[in-house]
Formats: sequence, structure tokens, C-alpha cells
Amino acid sequence: MTCIRTECQVTTREFLSQYSVFSLDTAREHLPGDTRQRIQHAVETAKATMLRRGLYAAVPPGSAPDQVEPDRYLVLSQARPDVVIAGHSALELLGLGHSEWLVCSAYSSRRRTKFSVRSVEYSVVVPPAPLVMAELCDLGVATSTRGGLKVRHLGVERCLVDGFDRPRLFGGVVELVRSLDGARLLDLNLLERILTAFDSRTLYGAVGWFLERNQQELFVPATFLGELAKQRPVSPHYLDREPGNAVLANRWNVLVPRELVRGESGDA
Repeated sequence: MTCIRTECQVTTREFLSQYSVFSLDTAREHLPGDTRQRIQHAVETAKATMLRRGLYAAVPPGSAPDQVEPDRYLVLSQARPDVVIAGHSALELLGLGHSEWLVCSAYSSRRRTKFSVRSVEYSVVVPPAPLVMAELCDLGVATSTRGGLKVRHLGVERCLVDGFDRPRLFGGVVELVRSLDGARLLDLNLLERILTAFDSRTLYGAVGWFLERNQQELFVPATFLGELAKQRPVSPHYLDREPGNAVLANRWNVLVPRELVRGESGDA
């Protein structure tokens, strides 16, 4: 009797052609039989390479296993399926990163961890406390498809708020602002919901300053800026940790890095 292969019974070659980075659990979902043995055979025949325990990458035809540079977002998402790509990595994934980093960061409500694969360092940290407490960690989180797999990451609105809340994770205030200066689409209603969840006057001032800086490019109504200005800090707040390099943005009561000042007046 002839056995007809069903759609769910893919070959190892077919699987590797679809998934450039994969965990052993992902392989088990698609490869019948002894999955571990099949992947081990692929590694031994240089069709796949092990990145770390339980995590692999397909080796493209004509390439050597040690030459494979896996998609960093897939590496982290497959290593920790619960993560949300965050920090500067989210900016890069959105195509907004002002520079490229060799660190890939993400949020997870589970344990923190750090590990390295090839030349990239991976770091998983806890989400912002106000969102954890309000059970709103998914607010402003988007999903993209890369290499046949779903990757969850911060959207532009969350990058803007989280970035001013945790600037070091985003490369600092200067890198954050210069990256987000390239954004051309912003959901102001979502942004308002995120700011409400954080409930921080400093963040209202920082975000208001940024939106005023990019008011025309992001089509921000003056009335929206006016509402944000009502929530600004009572006293001046620094946006980075270099007080001597800051200029006061009077309307928003925040002190921003001098490198970000526009115009000749010296006012941010």
C-alpha cells in the first residue's frame, strides 16, 4: 500500500527552507517522528547549525555553518517565545534605528536572562512596572512576521513612551529622539492611553516636547499638545543624566540634551 504524504508531514529540507531560525519545540510542531534525531542529522550534514541548546539556524546552500548570521529577532523570539522585542531593538525592527546595535533586548514577565549568540548579546528584562500593575503590558505591542514566524515587538507609540521612561534601553535620549524623528505615522489615541497608563508627569512633558518638535511631520493638532502641556512636570526634569549638557524646554518643563536643540535661540 502506497503511503501518501499529507501536508502536515513536511520533510526536513522543506522545514529548513521555511524556518531560518527555530527552536526544538518549533521543529516538533512541524516534523513528525524523532524530531531531535532529524535535526541532529541536519546539523551533522551542515544543513543546520546549533546556536545554543535547543536553538538552531538553517544553513543556506553554499554557506558554512559558522558563517550563518541568524536574524536576531527570531533568535530571541524562539529562545523565549513569551518575549516582546523592546528597547533599541524595537526601533531597529521598525526601521527607525539611528544606528545599529549588537544588543537585542526584550521584555518578559518571567525571569530575566542574558546570553550571546555569534556577535550579538541578548538581554531580557521586566516590562515597565506601571503596565505590569495595570495588566496592560500588551498595550501598544505589535506583531510582525519574519522568516515564517511571528515576532511581537513594541510599536512606535510604546517606543516613544518607554524610551523616555527607560532611555538607556533605547540607546539614550539622543539616540531615541534621532531615531523617532524618522517616524511618519503615530496613533495619538493609543499614545494617550499609554501615557495614561504610565501616569508620569515627566513622560507627559517629554512626549509633548517630542511631538511639538515633530508636529508637522506627525500631524499633531495643537489641541492635543495643549492637553499634554496641562500634565507637564511642576518643576524642571532632566531627560538624561548629564545635567551640564541640558537645555530647558520651557513649555514642557523638561531639560533635553543640547545636541537636540533646534534653531538659534538656544531654547529646546
